[in-house]
Amino acid sequence: MVALNMMEEMDALGGMNEQYFDHRGRPYFETLVSSEMLPEQKTEALSKVTGPDEDWGENPFVVITYDPNKNWKKVMIVNTDIATC
Repeated sequence: MVALNMMEEMDALGGMNEQYFDHRGRPYFETLVSSEMLPEQKTEALSKVTGPDEDWGENPFVVITYDPNKNWKKVMIVNTDIATC
């Protein structure tokens, strides 16, 4: 519900306008999913996208998609202990 509210607010503010669409087509995106990683791989991936003071619980679920532009990546982290994203 929180994510839906955030998307609705973004839309109301114009953030979903066509000018922001990704018109590069649908290139291959490398995607990492924590449930498919070894524990040490997951720890390393999290260390690259989180700060030292962030607490994502005992077993966070992580999805990282690498954009063709090397300066960008899309990250979703879910604290599965309290169901917070």
